[in-house]
Amino acid sequence: MAKKIKLHKKEKKKINNIEIYKEDIKKLFNKYIIHLIILIIIISIIPIYFFIIKPNQQKKDLKANKEIYKAEYFFKEENYDKALKGDSTYKGFNEIIEQYPNTKTAQRANFYVGIIHMKRKEYEAAIINLKKFKIDDFLLKARALCLIGDAYSQQGKFREALEYYLKAAKEKPNKIFSPKYLSKAAIVYLKLNDKKGAIDCYKQIIKLYPDSIQAHDAKKKIYALE
Repeated sequence: MAKKIKLHKKEKKKINNIEIYKEDIKKLFNKYIIHLIILIIIISIIPIYFFIIKPNQQKKDLKANKEIYKAEYFFKEENYDKALKGDSTYKGFNEIIEQYPNTKTAQRANFYVGIIHMKRKEYEAAIINLKKFKIDDFLLKARALCLIGDAYSQQGKFREALEYYLKAAKEKPNKIFSPKYLSKAAIVYLKLNDKKGAIDCYKQIIKLYPDSIQAHDAKKKIYALE
């Protein structure tokens, strides 16, 4: 009789362990249900992106690229109104951006529009377009950052200008453009009465880009500031 009772207790303990295990699974599921749903959505979106969205985007980009050439021609001719608005036959940059959003061509159009606004001294508008410019070409990206710095500087917003000049200098550093951006940053430091910041910029130019034109000028600047 004692043996039967003992077996009964073992079975009861086993059942209790199963119930505890089920409860733990339930808690775990409830805790991570949102993560699981997100994972399922991501997994379902991946093939949609690669087989539908991306090819469609590429087609749009090819079409936009064929249509932007005239606006680029108007830009080179400094006919900025037509470059922006186009004419009865050809699209301007504004229409390209509106009709083909999120394409590389629209990104390029934003860059051109930003430059046009800079030339017209429409600095806030320039900043808006240049901040939309996101592309893999690091030279153009750095130039866009520098132009944003210029736009802020023209408005007397020197702290914002400094931020973008330094970003431009750090964007794939190179001996042609980076020392120019650091020189601009040094000038802004001086406008902010930060002599040490300016000297540090000039020292970076000398150390990192000793053969640049700016390096020769930086030595004179440091001598004058110290």
